Amino acid sequence: MSHKRLMALAAVAALLAGCGATAPKAASSTGSGAEAQANSPAVAKADLAPAAPLAGSGRDPSDCLPSAGQTWSKLRKACVQVFDVADIRLTDPDNPALAVYVLFSPDKKVAEMFSASFPDGSVMMAATRGGNSYFANMGRVLLLKDSQSKEGWRIAK
Repeated sequence: MSHKRLMALAAVAALLAGCGATAPKAASSTGSGAEAQANSPAVAKADLAPAAPLAGSGRDPSDCLPSAGQTWSKLRKACVQVFDVADIRLTDPDNPALAVYVLFSPDKKVAEMFSASFPDGSVMMAATRGGNSYFANMGRVLLLKDSQSKEGWRIAK
């Protein structure tokens, strides 16, 4: 055999031997497909790990999604995003960096005020005569019509 032919044959043999080392093993007739995948170098360990719960997928006791900005409204008896559905948005008198949101019932006889300073997140308020103010027994909070404020309302404690 010539020297060129011997070198070409050796190169082909080396390539074939190298390809066989990285080829995935076929599933045996007795093993499961998962076992064959686990033994395959092409499958990363992260692919076989159980999926972790997605961040922000937790629900609160009212079945609302706090991570989506939802909170339970006693007035509407549903999960709401108060920043989207509020009838009034006011600055929190206890913390000017926060907002207070108010929802009114259709007949304006009841209001629900949402604030970070309330233990349950919101308080129910009853309208006084004339509908110019709303009063909550819890914490003695008043919502008063105020023609001097740009929102037309103010909070008094």
